[in-house]
Amino acid sequence: GGGLPDPTSYAWGYDLGSVRWCGILQRIAACYVVASALVLCSPRARRGGGLATADDGAFFGALALLVAAYLAMTYLTPVPTYRVGGDEVACGGIRGALGPRCSAAGFYDRAIFGRAHLYADGAYARLPACSSCAPAKCPKASAPAWCAEPGVADPEGFLSGVLAVATAVIGALFARCLERCRAPRPGRDGDDRGGGYARLVDGDGDRRGALMLHWALASLALGAAALVAVAAGSPVNKQLWTPSYCLATAALCGFALTAAVALLDDVADGGDDATFRAARALAEPLRRAGRNALLLFVLGASGVLDMCLGAVYVTSGDGRRRNVVDVARDDLFRAHVSGGGTRSNPHARADLLFAVAVAAFWAAVAWVLDAREIYWTA
Repeated sequence: GGGLPDPTSYAWGYDLGSVRWCGILQRIAACYVVASALVLCSPRARRGGGLATADDGAFFGALALLVAAYLAMTYLTPVPTYRVGGDEVACGGIRGALGPRCSAAGFYDRAIFGRAHLYADGAYARLPACSSCAPAKCPKASAPAWCAEPGVADPEGFLSGVLAVATAVIGALFARCLERCRAPRPGRDGDDRGGGYARLVDGDGDRRGALMLHWALASLALGAAALVAVAAGSPVNKQLWTPSYCLATAALCGFALTAAVALLDDVADGGDDATFRAARALAEPLRRAGRNALLLFVLGASGVLDMCLGAVYVTSGDGRRRNVVDVARDDLFRAHVSGGGTRSNPHARADLLFAVAVAAFWAAVAWVLDAREIYWTA
């Protein structure tokens, strides 16, 4: 009796007029495009040598170009005054500002993507100028509009993406070092280009030692460069993806890779030592998750599965719609776990346990997929 539904009314979906163009997955895609193009256009990484050889000139050239472009755009771009939510943000052509109001990062995001297509959940809502309980979210009544309104900047925007690509290029250099330290892989013609995936350690400890040495030295160099960048005035800031942040995270990843080879690579060789057996057991969930890292990131960490489950909901007696994820969190955790709350989240302990349960769920998914030899790779 109510007639047909309004075809222009959508309860769930995306408005192309205000959809966010930036995002984590989009950034990863851009980084992979540049890094993979360099790999495809550069000479093959040949065995021998260390982290870098003359064949890697394109990688270092790309790094220099990316860093120069980032620094030039960040510190030489004049940022004009603009309006957000009825408030005027007076920048007046300032250059080199790194704060949220008048940064060059925000200027380029607004100019390239348009204010309607930027992050809409308040990228700066946790700052002291915006929140009375910073770094949590307790919005101030007197907070300026740029604190929570969309159209200021995007955490995964253009300018920060420039050095994010540089991080991927550094990772590609680490991968080429791994390729140079691998054992020969016999192919159909007797060369070392064919065959399947070659294990790093094949009884020749020199290759493993060479890899660890070069990765460790490169990580130390990156860490030292990060300290120099901080001393020069570059804050360690993820949203801006500053040079210090780029270098520091690359160094940490390099040390983590070196430690993984040092602590776990002998486990792959089937050592019978009790310490290695214990390490094998502890590392097994991580190993299985690593084999399906892309799937776990897309479906789990990026919330794609949660988004799909959000379309499946029940209506409670008070008319409130609760999706499957909310029901699991509220009825299984928040209803039975108390204490440990904060001013901004009285259910902090319950939410922490819920997050641990979600991580355990995805670890179990990775275990089953690995047991069935089902992998999702790029």
